[in-house]
Amino acid sequence: MHNPILTKTFVTAADVNARTIIKFKANTGQVIPAAADTDDAIGVAEEVGATGGNRVDVVLVGVAKTLAAGTIAAGSRVTANNEGHAVAWSTGKKSLGIALADATDGAIIPVLIDRN
Repeated sequence: MHNPILTKTFVTAADVNARTIIKFKANTGQVIPAAADTDDAIGVAEEVGATGGNRVDVVLVGVAKTLAAGTIAAGSRVTANNEGHAVAWSTGKKSLGIALADATDGAIIPVLIDRN
């Protein structure tokens, strides 16, 4: 299940792995992997990553596949860990969206992007 509605290409300010959660690097317009559950994530890198200074496609709206870190229940909100992987959300943190399938550590899961 992969249904991106809006995908945009951005220049990376650092290496970006495929299927990682992405945020803007401050004041540059470039993107980097999210590194904390307090980051304002904008989307998920598509299935091809990029090295710093190159272009990467980022799913901004729709369903994107992302890499899970830990156990996540379908229907749960997710956020980013320090490697840009999806983890279960907790109160007071930034949310990227909703997991559309159960996941265990290392699984690739579909996430409905719904920044809330």
